[in-house]
Amino acid sequence: MLGVALAGGKGTRLNPLTKIYNKHFLLVKNKPIIFYCLKQFQLLKIQNICVVCNSKDYKSFKLIIDYYFNFKNIYYVNQNNPKGVLHGINLVKKKFRKSDLLINLGDHFLFNFKGNNEIYKNINNFENIIFSVRSKNVKDYGNLYFSKNKKKLIKIIEKPTRPYSDYILCGLLKVSSDLANKIKLNKKSKRNEYEWVDFINEYIELFSTVKLNSSYKWVDLGTFERLNFANRILNKHENF
Repeated sequence: MLGVALAGGKGTRLNPLTKIYNKHFLLVKNKPIIFYCLKQFQLLKIQNICVVCNSKDYKSFKLIIDYYFNFKNIYYVNQNNPKGVLHGINLVKKKFRKSDLLINLGDHFLFNFKGNNEIYKNINNFENIIFSVRSKNVKDYGNLYFSKNKKKLIKIIEKPTRPYSDYILCGLLKVSSDLANKIKLNKKSKRNEYEWVDFINEYIELFSTVKLNSSYKWVDLGTFERLNFANRILNKHENF
């Protein structure tokens, strides 16, 4: 399995700092944002990693990764003109057609300080997985819409005007090599990006849905307020 860290975004919500350097180098507590994405792979014992980033940031990513981690193989894929999450995944798929992918957005925080067993167990049991968490603020994210008995996932609704459930996509997705090779960049969204939600919805029947328990702490690290919130969480866990 290949762990994919998507770190090619421009981070416009974190201006003006992101006009100076990549948002994934901003600190949460005492470590750069990208550390927490890669730490997830380390906890899951994934040794082959691919970082999707702008080529001008390659050396900085390499310095950070070499300092904190000792992965077996680290690959880099250039995304100099980011066109959305699915665009980044597609770049990886072209280079690693035979690899199952565990895709982790570079700008979020997802951890269970009591252990990571739930994610580890599921990535070894299912081919394609949508990981989700409970949220009180579903309107800002991809909201999971279930059948009436709440057992079957119907589709993901991006930034809904009303909640369809209290579960959202949390930035972690497993895609088998067979499914990854079906990715096509056909239509851009209103944001002028290729959205991974469109791809997920197209093949929704092939995905297993995992609702992570409340022990998992999740934070979107895309705004200064949320960075501060993540800092408060980490300050309660001195050894992390």
